[in-house]
Amino acid sequence: MSDYSRPLDKNFTTSAELTADTPSDLPASKDNNLELLWGAEQIAAELNVTTRRARYLLEQGEIPAQKVGGRWCTSRASLRKRFEVA
Repeated sequence: MSDYSRPLDKNFTTSAELTADTPSDLPASKDNNLELLWGAEQIAAELNVTTRRARYLLEQGEIPAQKVGGRWCTSRASLRKRFEVA
């Protein structure tokens, strides 16, 4: 019997039932280190620079971020740490 012809487990959870685990449903916290910024536009807004400047800094490695699925991603905490004024 192949895996595709087996009947589904009655305890199988559909994606519609997993909506409680989406990030929008999680409580927001200022101390949350997982506050992610997605895309050069959000990163630029956080740094108060133009999107073009943010893209340049991202490509040069001046901003601690990485590409995920073709989009830049970083956390607010890592930006604060990188650009912390002493």
